[in-house]
Amino acid sequence: MSPAAARSVELRRCGSTNAVAAAWCRGGGGLPVCVSASTQTGGRGQWGRAWLSPAGGCWFTLAVSGSVGDGEGLPLAAAAAVGRGIRAATGLEPERVAPNDLLIGGAKVAGLLCERLALAGGTGGGGGATLVGVGINANAVPAAGAALRRPAASLAAAAGKRIDLPRLREACVAELLSLRMPTP
Repeated sequence: MSPAAARSVELRRCGSTNAVAAAWCRGGGGLPVCVSASTQTGGRGQWGRAWLSPAGGCWFTLAVSGSVGDGEGLPLAAAAAVGRGIRAATGLEPERVAPNDLLIGGAKVAGLLCERLALAGGTGGGGGATLVGVGINANAVPAAGAALRRPAASLAAAAGKRIDLPRLREACVAELLSLRMPTP
């Protein structure tokens, strides 16, 4: 499935792209959908940790129908897919750190949050939806002094040039969509 096959919802600002995507799914919106935002005020990472999402980053959630991969393997597969998308869009080779982080030069440039959403009725094929939230420090990093588990860096600093956010998002979405298995 091409990235063009996913609907696109682009927001200037939201609390969390995962929360908006979940509401979209619960409201019967068609899937797959990619919800992106220029900034998030309530972005979150693994174990409910706050994910700082300033302007200049690539913040999005891809929601697809049904289950994708197995529960434990999904974050690893999704992180590998986003790593391939980063490589395709920037030429950079991020290192994947299990289960859901991508680093360059030992500093975190991206993180993922994978969630399963149970849905009543027809949306998601009756089997629910899978949400893959992606946060990439593309042209910005969290403010100095933020409580981070590891140092953060930006793709722009590593590449020595500004990153084209739509191109980066499209490359990552294409790779994530390639994880989908055909339905019987």
